[in-house]
Amino acid sequence: MMRPGFFSILQRHPFMVAGSEAQDHDFQLRIQPRTGFTSRLLTRTLGGTREFSAFVEGPYGHGFDLQNFGTVVLFASGIGIVGHLAYIQKLVLDYRQSKTKTRDLLVVWHVDNKYQLDLVWEVMNNVLRRDDLPATEMRQDAHAPYGSGKMDRHLGSSSSSTSESPGLRPAPHGENASVAAWRPDATKR
Repeated sequence: MMRPGFFSILQRHPFMVAGSEAQDHDFQLRIQPRTGFTSRLLTRTLGGTREFSAFVEGPYGHGFDLQNFGTVVLFASGIGIVGHLAYIQKLVLDYRQSKTKTRDLLVVWHVDNKYQLDLVWEVMNNVLRRDDLPATEMRQDAHAPYGSGKMDRHLGSSSSSTSESPGLRPAPHGENASVAAWRPDATKR
């Protein structure tokens, strides 16, 4: 039997805190628009950045200290990538300051559409700029158009010949720094 408030418990809104500045009491919130409330919110913000007041709870749980691992692999789906941004930013900053053992970072991210890639485009490029990488802009691979069922995004240059060499570990950062997202073709067996 339905009762007041029951349906609201079952609602799920894809909100993720992307970054915060404790001294400013401000934070960035990434929202993946769906139907209903998030769709209406998107419509209200199409003209540019908007400020809203909101009640925020948390954080819940605890973070993980990844600096003692030589290789870090992060998995995400959709807007879940935003939850990894703080870890990625910290690992890059700690690497620059020689505070981490991490030398390899792999981010495996499943996206449903090209708009999800835009959720972190700016943030990821800013992270890589702080790491002084050459050619740090994200771009779509010309060999994988959006309609093909496969999408590639590269952070940095994909022209490194060493990244194709078996047994050769990539440099901690540089030309082969990349993030790729793809949808496997489930029709092939």
